[in-house]
Amino acid sequence: MIDSETTRDFISLLPLTLTMNDLFGREKFGHLPRAISEGGKRTRTYEVGDVIYWSPGPDVAIFYRHDGQPIPSPGIIVIGKMDSGVEALACARLRKIDDRAHQVTNQRTQAGGHVTTTQPMIRSRTLIDTVPIMLSAKGK
Repeated sequence: MIDSETTRDFISLLPLTLTMNDLFGREKFGHLPRAISEGGKRTRTYEVGDVIYWSPGPDVAIFYRHDGQPIPSPGIIVIGKMDSGVEALACARLRKIDDRAHQVTNQRTQAGGHVTTTQPMIRSRTLIDTVPIMLSAKGK
């Protein structure tokens, strides 16, 4: 963990369980229960494994892939670094699926009888995989 006011305030929230959502195929973020101190150094760059605070959220995020894009204003505050296991976060990504359901769509009378036709109805949607993460500090 980085020694800063922001990090100390974040640690005061622990233990904490967050649902982390994927963003831009590069990071997992989770909404904090309250805003924390913005007393740490802001930056607009990051490294894979960085654990950061995004004050407009207020969110904490972990970067698992670098896409070369800068961080928008007001920037992020790095509060720590994952030493290992960051590749596991890349496994849960956006995926597109089709829901296929058969539905009666047309009933008509033909030559004195009823004819029922069935056509598939296809809906496409995007799922955002979520990852529950338990955060704790040593001794808590």
